[in-house]
Amino acid sequence: PRGMFNMIGRWGGLNREVFLEARSDPAIDGVFVIPDVKNKTARTQVSLRRQTAGGAWQGEVLLRVTPVTGGETCQARGTVRFVADEQQSEPAVIDVKIDAMRAWSPEDPFRYRIEAHLLANGKTLDLVRDRFGMRQFEVGEGGVLLLNGRPYFVRGLGDDSVEVITG
Repeated sequence: PRGMFNMIGRWGGLNREVFLEARSDPAIDGVFVIPDVKNKTARTQVSLRRQTAGGAWQGEVLLRVTPVTGGETCQARGTVRFVADEQQSEPAVIDVKIDAMRAWSPEDPFRYRIEAHLLANGKTLDLVRDRFGMRQFEVGEGGVLLLNGRPYFVRGLGDDSVEVITG
């Protein structure tokens, strides 16, 4: 290290616990939820990854959505596919309808838990869990910020910067 960087400290490396996780092959690579508050639907994109490119492959994804505090579970199924000679699957988009949906807001930060099960031949190959809130931001007439279809006033300003010398 040269200059001030050496005095300030270490920039980089591991600064938290590290976990080693055994995964199936193929395994779930990503679960991304896009809330659709108007239609009470959690549009979920699931992608898989495998160690080496191989032949075409197809599996099933079972999604379960439950309020974090407990309650009724909603679920949906979809198909996920690998094209031959690819390590990354085509993204599968699966909609989970949440009839008794409760919207997220800063005043009521209600969250849901999603479980994505990768199934093949009736067996679970992989399972990924995550949390999300059903919230939707839009810009209304006159540039008004809408949260879940209603005007939402935001105070303050976030002017963030990380400068090596000054912090």
